[in-house]
Amino acid sequence: MKNRYGTISMYVLMIALVIGIFAMTTHSIIYGGLYVLVIFLSGYVVLMRYCRKCPHSMNGSCHHKVPGQLAKKLPYKKTGKYTLYEYVSTIGSMLMVFVLPLTSMNGRYYLIVPYLIIWGTVILMIKTKVCKLCYNRWCLSCPNKVKM
Repeated sequence: MKNRYGTISMYVLMIALVIGIFAMTTHSIIYGGLYVLVIFLSGYVVLMRYCRKCPHSMNGSCHHKVPGQLAKKLPYKKTGKYTLYEYVSTIGSMLMVFVLPLTSMNGRYYLIVPYLIIWGTVILMIKTKVCKLCYNRWCLSCPNKVKM
C-alpha cells in the first residue's frame, strides 16, 4: 500500500487536533470554536499555497491522499518553485495550529504530553516515511532533490 504512512500520519494528526480542540474548549467555548476556525483556515492556506503546487496533487499520487484530492479541486497553480510568501504562509499556518492549544494546556500534563508526542510522531513519520517517496524537488524538506 503506497500511501499507508501518509494516510496514517493524517489520522494521527487528527488525534492531536482533537486534543487541541478539547484543551481550547475546556479553557473557553469561544476559544474552542475559534481554534476550529483556525484549523480550517490554516488547512485551506496549506492546500492553496503548498499542496496545489506539488506535482503529486496534479497526478493523483499524493501520499497523504485526502489533501491531494482536495488540492486537485482548487484552482490550478503551475508546479514550480515556491515563493517566500508561500513558505511563510504555510509554515505560519501550521505553527498557529500547533502553538495555540499550548496556551490552554499550561499545567495540564495529561494533555500536553500526548499532544507533543503525537505531533512529534507525525513529523517523524512524514520525514522518515513519506518524504522518501516524494519527488517534489521544490519542497523545503524534500530529501530527493533530483533534477527533472
